[in-house]
Amino acid sequence: MKKRSYLLPLMLGLSISLMSQNPAFLVQGQSLKKDSLLLDIALLEKALVDIHPGVYRYNTPESLTQHFADLRAAVKDGMSEAEWMRTLAQTVVKIRCGHTYLNPWNMPRSLRKRLFGGDIYFPLGFRIIEGNFYVTHNASEAADIQRGAEILSINGVETQVIYDSLFTIAKSDGHNSAPAAYYLSLKNFTTYSWQAFDLYHQLFFPMETSQYVVSYRNFGDESIRTEKVSALSKQQREDRIRERYGEEALQTKFWTFEVVNDQLAVVRLGTFAIWNWKDFDYKVWLKDAFHQLDSLQIPNLIVDIRGNGGGLSDPKDELLSYIISRKLTCEEAGKILVSTTRVDTTLIPYIDTWNKAILEGIPEGDYERYDDKWYTLKESGCKDVEPQERRYGGKVFIFGGPSNVSATFDLLYKAQRFGFGQTIGATSGGNKQGINGGDYCFFYLPYSRMEVDIPVKYFAPAATSPDEGVEPDVEISISQEDIATDRDPHLEYVKTLIR
Repeated sequence: MKKRSYLLPLMLGLSISLMSQNPAFLVQGQSLKKDSLLLDIALLEKALVDIHPGVYRYNTPESLTQHFADLRAAVKDGMSEAEWMRTLAQTVVKIRCGHTYLNPWNMPRSLRKRLFGGDIYFPLGFRIIEGNFYVTHNASEAADIQRGAEILSINGVETQVIYDSLFTIAKSDGHNSAPAAYYLSLKNFTTYSWQAFDLYHQLFFPMETSQYVVSYRNFGDESIRTEKVSALSKQQREDRIRERYGEEALQTKFWTFEVVNDQLAVVRLGTFAIWNWKDFDYKVWLKDAFHQLDSLQIPNLIVDIRGNGGGLSDPKDELLSYIISRKLTCEEAGKILVSTTRVDTTLIPYIDTWNKAILEGIPEGDYERYDDKWYTLKESGCKDVEPQERRYGGKVFIFGGPSNVSATFDLLYKAQRFGFGQTIGATSGGNKQGINGGDYCFFYLPYSRMEVDIPVKYFAPAATSPDEGVEPDVEISISQEDIATDRDPHLEYVKTLIR
């Protein structure tokens, strides 16, 4: 990560100034009154302290109290919805939990329309590497902006300042900031996705017009160029990406199986969040893929989970059953801890959840007191994974990195602990000290109508672990040249190794 810029306070001040200069265009939403926001803050603070099992893992009671005192001070004169969302996100991220954040899907549609429904979307996809923004896709009218170009500034604001600003809302587990650059990159262009850059860039740096002024430098060219490009609607951007790059650029095919040659095959699993996939049986899909590998006797397999932020554990375990050589038992499994066995009744009107037990009260026989902070759930949170009779016997290479924060973090962690595959890529997200998840309380702030996801369970490791993600067995970095030439250095490494 680059050194923090001293220009940040100045640029944030400029952004606030612009809000007042041109309110007709700038996306600010409705005005929120101080008293209403203070009530929301009080409810959220109570909910986090009562429900969140990791609220004091990276904060002391005193530091958390101070975070909320700072939030109260920030709303002394009331705020617009845009200012409130930005400021609230900066507070919530201090919990240091990758599963605790403002969830745009759970905001009222009317609120999303006010803040994000217009022609505000940046037309260039980009990947952030070491603080630098490199273009991956161009949906603008400026054909001279090439793949691999470095974006130097947007609307006169240096990208380093933009990154430093957005970093303050980038969620992480513990002090593992490896996922931040990936989280803030603009990489998915479907209308049903929500990208952090789309949500928050406008909240930090409101536009004065419906155009972006982009300064950039194409790969291999030292000259700096400037182009004006039109801001797009979400649908316009998706349509242009599809037209120019094909359906595959929209990443709608999350699971693919490819036989590269008689020596190598690739299983790409882009997500484990498959609960809404109709007519899809992950067990049948994996069985077919691995039976093909067995029939063709392909000796090398890549399991590519780059971009996979997790989801369900079951497909991960099913995958493991085809690539492990011995049973993975739960002897070293950690504990599942909760802060409360029943939510305070005063909070229930503001909560939605798929597991009503946390509202009604977890049955007494299902938990026991762990210490003065937590209860232990008697469910193990783990199941033994048995190797398939027709398991894969070749070499396994697992491509991973900063996007792997939940079930895929666990996959990388197990690969290193049990040695069933070589991990290749960059430091993962997640944290070896354990992550929060499982069940959630979707907490709706009644006055501002924002929503914060609050996980209920803490999956604690069995032994003391460092505050870090998973370091790969083989580290491979993506360069500007790799992006410009559409080269995959991970794949090239394995091909070279096989040769």
